[in-house]
Amino acid sequence: MDNSNKNIARGFMVLGIFLLSLALIRLSWMIASGEAPFFFIIFSFIGNSPYGLAFLIGGKLWLRNIKKKEKLWKKQRFVDTVNMIMRLAKRFNGELTVLSLNSHTRLSLEDSKKFLEYLHGQGHIELRVTDNGAIIYEFPDFLPFGQKENRLNPPLY
Repeated sequence: MDNSNKNIARGFMVLGIFLLSLALIRLSWMIASGEAPFFFIIFSFIGNSPYGLAFLIGGKLWLRNIKKKEKLWKKQRFVDTVNMIMRLAKRFNGELTVLSLNSHTRLSLEDSKKFLEYLHGQGHIELRVTDNGAIIYEFPDFLPFGQKENRLNPPLY
């Protein structure tokens, strides 16, 4: 999300705190000086306080709304990325490596590895290490039919 909206919301909150502080300072000064009648003191405080409260509460609510939208945006982005990985796995017959995911998407190597490890941790995919040490992430639901059966029932030697 745009940081400028966050800064504006924080500015509203600071302005609200400033206006409330100003109202309290004026109130204490009037009480200490004893020059103004009591109703004028109360009216003066009530006159500035709503603006301060409005800016403070409005800024806080705006900031909360921005953070909620950011959270939803991150969640949607995560779901979109997982769906993209699933489509790519289907395209490659259920087998992906970190490097193949990286080269076919805009994900970095670290992010590619994190997403594949996350899916493995959730039990959606399985790991297979080849003879040369390469790690292949297998999506059992996308493996070709014969390969899926051979993997579930390995031959006995």
